[in-house]
Amino acid sequence: MKIFEQFGTRQSSNLEFVDKLLHELIVEMSGLFIVDFIDLGNWDQLGSYEIDYENGFLLLRWHRFYEGNSFGQFLITYPNPRVFTLLVHFKDIYIEMSKGYPFVTIRGYALKEKEILGYFNRRGLKSEKYQEEIDRNFCQIFEIEHNDYTELCWCLNTPIYSIMLVPKDSASSVDVSAELLFLFNYNNCLRRLKKAMSAILTNNFDEDELCEKANTARRIFEYVLKIECCYRINLDLDIVLDDNINKERLFFGNKYSDKTLGDLINSLKQIKDQSDQLILNSIVRLANELSHDSGKEITKEKAIQLLEQTIQYTEELSSNLVKRHFKKIKKP
Repeated sequence: MKIFEQFGTRQSSNLEFVDKLLHELIVEMSGLFIVDFIDLGNWDQLGSYEIDYENGFLLLRWHRFYEGNSFGQFLITYPNPRVFTLLVHFKDIYIEMSKGYPFVTIRGYALKEKEILGYFNRRGLKSEKYQEEIDRNFCQIFEIEHNDYTELCWCLNTPIYSIMLVPKDSASSVDVSAELLFLFNYNNCLRRLKKAMSAILTNNFDEDELCEKANTARRIFEYVLKIECCYRINLDLDIVLDDNINKERLFFGNKYSDKTLGDLINSLKQIKDQSDQLILNSIVRLANELSHDSGKEITKEKAIQLLEQTIQYTEELSSNLVKRHFKKIKKP
């Protein structure tokens, strides 16, 4: 699409860049972009947006019958409406063009309920948890009463790429967007793990430097397992439809930042075969030895083994997702 030629493929943490992009999408293209969510929800169009530069927050709005970014004019035309919004403590945006098709995704920082309520309170907004709220891994929903409208605000509370902006004429679907987002998250982790592996292989690190890389691997792998938890309860129908699996253990909701490697592995073991369980046990053992004061010998070989196993596990997740959801129909 021509509008993206001026932006190109890039990753940016600059809110001014986001402002420019959204202005083009909403004002110049009348918001003709769908907002797809990784949990299979979606908006049919972008209505308007606001950016809080001082605090680093981005607010997207869906509302009916709008022109440009004039939310005020919408309220005048349609008094006392219910408005749906998406709040992100902005971290970055990623844009990639593939055969003329733009892949645009945004993520924010992890937020706890107390932090969200504190932000609303500082802005003088009266808010409360939405009564019909259900367990979610990607957001918390709050109802906010304004003088002239009611706002239902989806507050993204995980640093996972979980929303995607899709051209309305792309003939895509929300489940395809979810698959692409999960795959993008896995592959982003693979890139980071392989970068750490390359550093270990090409440098003569001392013990402290090896431990730093091992800690990096541990942190990235925690991210991988959190993505897997989300995938299992959203797109893996074998898990979703199995009443014998305790799916509550795969939700972390408001406690994203509190889930450690051990917590995540224990939650996922119920759906793992013996081979996967052995690999996960080995990963947690090596990660503990190398990233804590374990008193065990710190060696380059152990650090390499940790990276090899985390890379292998993540590659398998990515490969299985591709096979499961992107299998091509064989021609006769």
